[in-house]
Amino acid sequence: MGFLHWTLNLAALLLWAMWRAQTSQGSSGTARRSTSRQSHLGWRMGRWAFLLGLLAVLLILRAVFYQQAIPHTGWEARLSLAQFHPGDEARLSLVFPWASLELQLAFSIASFVQWLVPFGFCLVLVLAIQPATSEARLWNQRLAAQFGWLHRLPVWLLALLILALAVAAQWGLAWWFRRLDVLPAPTSDAKLVRIGCATALTGLRPVAWLAMAVLGLHLLSTYIYFGGFAFWKNIEVAGTQLLRPLRWLPLRWNRIDFAPAAGLLLAYGLTLLLTPERMNRIFHLVWR
Repeated sequence: MGFLHWTLNLAALLLWAMWRAQTSQGSSGTARRSTSRQSHLGWRMGRWAFLLGLLAVLLILRAVFYQQAIPHTGWEARLSLAQFHPGDEARLSLVFPWASLELQLAFSIASFVQWLVPFGFCLVLVLAIQPATSEARLWNQRLAAQFGWLHRLPVWLLALLILALAVAAQWGLAWWFRRLDVLPAPTSDAKLVRIGCATALTGLRPVAWLAMAVLGLHLLSTYIYFGGFAFWKNIEVAGTQLLRPLRWLPLRWNRIDFAPAAGLLLAYGLTLLLTPERMNRIFHLVWR
């Protein structure tokens, strides 16, 4: 059941990504054929409604399936939320009893959101370091399709927007969990805000892992020649973009550039920092 749950979350995420790409491509063609801006807007809203409806059906059917299957498998629907409050555990593990369909629905939606939020953060990172090469043109178009017209915004503003949406989504889920008596009582409104902020921030950890992967490949391609393949050209450009904030530091000695190694260490440090256990101490100091 655990593997099936992971697979269903991945399927829902792929559905979101593939549908967004097709929507963007279709909307550009429709914009050229459309004679009315109002009809074009209606077409876009219809595509969004169909995507959200399809995801809703998938998540609802999954909740019904879990309610029927859990008693026969012994699997436990469990979800971890990060919460930061003096005297509380850094990670709050919630159990969703199978007997309640609404609880299984809440679990189904929340577990998908915990996949969708890091996915959005990772897309913002890739958008920031995307190589402006001819080999990556198709990839860049598909990447821009995930954000639609929002990809024209500055990357820092887009990152703040995604973070705000993530905090709002996690806060809304925490409020729902309190109403369902899943959260331990008493849970104040202020504590719900802390839970929403903390859980959203822990979604940034996959971004650090992605940065480590790009920098690791960039460091490897710096000392080993893999030929003129487009993949390695894009990795070289993306790694250089990722290391741009460190270029003002004296990290070059003769012909040796220590910037990739420093970037790797920094990204690894972020993976350690963005754990609930360590962030709990920070929130305890700055948010009492």
